[in-house]
Amino acid sequence: MTTVSLATLVLAETEVAFESNALQEVVPLPEQLAPAPQAPAWSLGSFVLRGVPVPVVDFAQLLGLGGDRPSARRLVAIVARDNELFGFAVDAVGHVLRVAVADCHSVTQSHGGLVPRMFARDDGEAVYALDLDAVFALDNLLRVRPARAGGNDGPKTRALAREASGATRALAVRCGELRVALALSVVHEIIPRGTVIKPAIGARAYAGHVDWRGRRLALLDLAALVGRPRPSADAALILVVELDCGWLALVVDEALGIVACDETRRLAAAASDRAENHVAALIEDAALGQLLLLDHAQLAADTEIGAYAALAQGTPARAKASAGDDVGAEEVAWTRFAYMHLTAAGRLSVAVDDIDAVTAYPQDTMPCPAGGPFQARFVHGGRTVMLADLRALLWRGTAVAAERVLIVTVDAGSVGFAVDSVEAIAYIEAPAASYHEHHAGPRPDGDGLPSCKRLVRLGVGARQQFLSVLRLRDLAAMLLAEPSRLSAAG
Repeated sequence: MTTVSLATLVLAETEVAFESNALQEVVPLPEQLAPAPQAPAWSLGSFVLRGVPVPVVDFAQLLGLGGDRPSARRLVAIVARDNELFGFAVDAVGHVLRVAVADCHSVTQSHGGLVPRMFARDDGEAVYALDLDAVFALDNLLRVRPARAGGNDGPKTRALAREASGATRALAVRCGELRVALALSVVHEIIPRGTVIKPAIGARAYAGHVDWRGRRLALLDLAALVGRPRPSADAALILVVELDCGWLALVVDEALGIVACDETRRLAAAASDRAENHVAALIEDAALGQLLLLDHAQLAADTEIGAYAALAQGTPARAKASAGDDVGAEEVAWTRFAYMHLTAAGRLSVAVDDIDAVTAYPQDTMPCPAGGPFQARFVHGGRTVMLADLRALLWRGTAVAAERVLIVTVDAGSVGFAVDSVEAIAYIEAPAASYHEHHAGPRPDGDGLPSCKRLVRLGVGARQQFLSVLRLRDLAAMLLAEPSRLSAAG
């Protein structure tokens, strides 16, 4: 049976569906839009999203559905086709549905050919299917072709693309009851708290020194940096960061996960926090609640923090030689590799660059058609996420309920992989030339994911490490494009 994956949008109490792989993202509708010259009534104007202008269409007015209520439109669904994009102003975003082609019925009056089919959902509600080709062929439709740089879609290219577009991510940590986020670009490593050398002087946020990879770093109390008291000085972890002013170690209690911190997810912080406590904005995360996003550029520009960074002593990690810790040996190029260690009825690692967010297992989910790899779907950050049990996909079925979900977004949509737990994020400093990737190969017990599994070797000498790595981006793309290839184990 041939099926299609459709995303639904809600406008004027009507659901309209189109190919899910055309939906790029959903953002709040700006209060002000720049009108387009000589535009039809259903063209609302344009706004700029991460440096790219996006024309916005009042979808309901275009289809003759409640066009007299434009104030109800609260969201913009960004739609792309053949490298061109525009935005639909809609009331709400529905779900991602997989529909049998045989169940799509022709419509005789189709709003000028824009809505040629309709189908019935499992709950009996009627949904109209939109013809995106007909929409993009409209004479007066204003659309944009974003400038794109060529190159391979490797981890480094994807990271640079995210940074260039402003779609940044942050590491969320807990300090007592305080929850703070810091851009992943400056986070270097998270290590257990070892011996802390007592501070020689008393100063705000200064907690002493720690030894790290042949260097002695100033240790700062992260809560004190943002003007908050700590209930206890016994922190479990130390977060090593590299700012423009140098290296620092920060006291934290727990690493909570990765959160998206692009401009659409930021709320204004108090003026006093921005000016005095190095807070860039507030982030409202569905799983973690409200987080203080630190302004790492402002931190680096603070003369007091710069003085702490200047106290660092020892040899920079990137200057170590490939043969080990012999400082006198020839210098080589070192790279920071970031992996998240997790359990999914077994221990695995995934590249941090593959993950867009980590959240708690959702309480509110919606069903998916039976027989496929997805158990349910849920909404996270305005997007519909298809939920798959990673343990079942790995043929490691377990009756224990999953605790965390790793969200991965590819061109075709978003997939949430349910796992037992997230153990830690490891930042491994190693010579770039020491990275070797081996195909794990098929297993005799019938594991269906050999193309997505790798055995990674990093480092040299006593620092050499071996990791069992799962390429979640490849797996997500495979699940969305060819769900029949990978079905959860029974």
